[in-house]
Amino acid sequence: MKLIAAFFFTCLFFFSSCGGVSVIRGQGQERQSLTAPNPDFYSPVFLQKITIIKEKYKIGKSEEALNDLKNIEDTKITALEQAFKRNLMGVINFSKKRFEQAIYNFELATTPSKDDPGLYSQVQLNLSSALFRLGKNEKAYEVVKTCDIQSLNDEEKRKYSQLLSRLAKDLNLPLVEIEATTIFLADKPTLLMLRADSHFPNFLSAFQKLSSREKMQLLEKLQVSHPLLSGYVGYLEVEKFYYDPGHPEAKDILNWLESKFTSFSEIQELVKSFKERSSNFEKIEPQNVGIVLPLSGKKKQFGERSLLGIDVSKKELIKKNPALNTLSLFVKDSEGSGAIGSNSVKELIEHHNVTLIIGGLFPDEAVKEYLEAKKHGVLFISLSQIYLPKEQKDYLLLEIPGSVESQINKLFSKEMINKFGKRAAILYSEDQMGNSYLDEFWRKAEISSVKVTGIVPFEKNLTDFREPVKQVLGLKYRRDRQEEFQIVNDLQNLDKNSQIRRVSVLKPQIDFDWIFIPSLPRETLQIIPIFSYFDANNLNFIGGPTWRAQSIGKESDKWGDLFFVGDDVDFENLPDSGQINYLTQSFGQKPRIVEMSAYDAFEIASKLLVSEVFSSRKDFNNILKNKGQLSGVTGHWFQSEGIWMKTLASLKMRRGKVEKLF
Repeated sequence: MKLIAAFFFTCLFFFSSCGGVSVIRGQGQERQSLTAPNPDFYSPVFLQKITIIKEKYKIGKSEEALNDLKNIEDTKITALEQAFKRNLMGVINFSKKRFEQAIYNFELATTPSKDDPGLYSQVQLNLSSALFRLGKNEKAYEVVKTCDIQSLNDEEKRKYSQLLSRLAKDLNLPLVEIEATTIFLADKPTLLMLRADSHFPNFLSAFQKLSSREKMQLLEKLQVSHPLLSGYVGYLEVEKFYYDPGHPEAKDILNWLESKFTSFSEIQELVKSFKERSSNFEKIEPQNVGIVLPLSGKKKQFGERSLLGIDVSKKELIKKNPALNTLSLFVKDSEGSGAIGSNSVKELIEHHNVTLIIGGLFPDEAVKEYLEAKKHGVLFISLSQIYLPKEQKDYLLLEIPGSVESQINKLFSKEMINKFGKRAAILYSEDQMGNSYLDEFWRKAEISSVKVTGIVPFEKNLTDFREPVKQVLGLKYRRDRQEEFQIVNDLQNLDKNSQIRRVSVLKPQIDFDWIFIPSLPRETLQIIPIFSYFDANNLNFIGGPTWRAQSIGKESDKWGDLFFVGDDVDFENLPDSGQINYLTQSFGQKPRIVEMSAYDAFEIASKLLVSEVFSSRKDFNNILKNKGQLSGVTGHWFQSEGIWMKTLASLKMRRGKVEKLF
């Protein structure tokens, strides 16, 4: 499933389409989509010449193709054929990153191309793309809006919508961004297909920028043209703000959904379910805490270790504050299943009226458990990261390990950018975790004015990382560097006496100051050495908290300095203390991150429950929403942009030893 990451990736390296040629720049790759121009507008002789030129361009002979186009005399072809020629010249210059020359040719093609509506719209799309690449967003927006979308084929419509969406986002035009993304969502017949579409998160992000009045006007407009989209987005607005006294219009939207969408069973089912949940919303027992852990199955030992951490935390805290003895813990077994875990969350809320829930020991369980808690407006303290788009998180989620947003926030801090530079690349796993990192990486890069020069995914469970590393270093696709490759290869072939083993003929192209690799330890151990294998040395590699692993530390002396963001706590070398000794005696070994995360989660929960006075869930949620900071053993959390962020440290590993960077 393509996600928002794929959308932004396409926009970064972007695309250009011409009469018969569409070029997409991405991942160091240049791809052509060749379509035949309309023969009614062009002579057979001209079309034959163009076909030969396209073939040369396709195999990497860009300059030769460009010269052939220049040699076609304008006096011997029609004005429309001149426009076609200029457009193709612009595309070739665009592919060589000669954007000023590309713009010059596209502008020359604009007026005479109007006799061919399809070509004219393609020229405008190309011109807008080139202007975008030079940062002339306002002009690019003016141009792309002149495209007649009905004259574009399906692939060109997709490119048009992506460009328009990106420009609207940059120019802060949420209604235009919504217009662009709606094109992709128009034909989705079910909620499942709508939610799965990679453009839906973009739609929601733009929708949240609107005022309450604009939202309602848009929903009513979409009710006519895109009823399923309108109904579902309206429902999400209700679910998000129904319990917030600052958004009374959420109840009006609920009534609107109930009356206007009677023929849409999926919407009515959502409304019915929500009303049933909301009837129990005010029922709360301030001293009740829900816990959902895998206490059977393959993950049993981890669940038991977490439960031990909670138990020790409770006993230690009761010694300091006897009032905590009134807390009641209700424990449910998730059996290592997200589906069972989410159902357990529902039971704890509906049957035991718990104030909050501690759970989510593993990411796959955490997502489903959190989403269920969120439906009921209940605080969820997760023992693992939640891999969801930022738009789906709120103040009712606290991630003990530090969220993806917390890590990226530290990564793009001023001190980090000042040290490492403003050109970044990312190598990420093509799964829910990797895409979560990519989404936030993109968002923060734009805010921080960091130029993202490379985005390369790798398949989950990949064991040979040479291909993705080649992409990062510009070695996988030689078409862009065909001439350079031929020269270097010829020189090396002349050197017959050389005994040097050459892994790659071309030198790596390093157009980034640092590269972020949010990988697991196993992946990291395989990825880092490959860069040296391709003669890319002394790079600034930056990772996440998992890079603190002992396995990486043992190999790090071979790689030089490694950098990462993570907790300012070494779980492998915790200092002796009462709770640490107690855990050691209870479990038979020194506690690690599993026990300490659970310990921390309960300590934070207990502080919330005994330090505040409340009698309803609404009161508790308002207290939580207005709270500025939370503190635990492993760190501190603060609210930013409506979610909880953990204060993390910038760290450096040198020969297995970890130290603070600043």
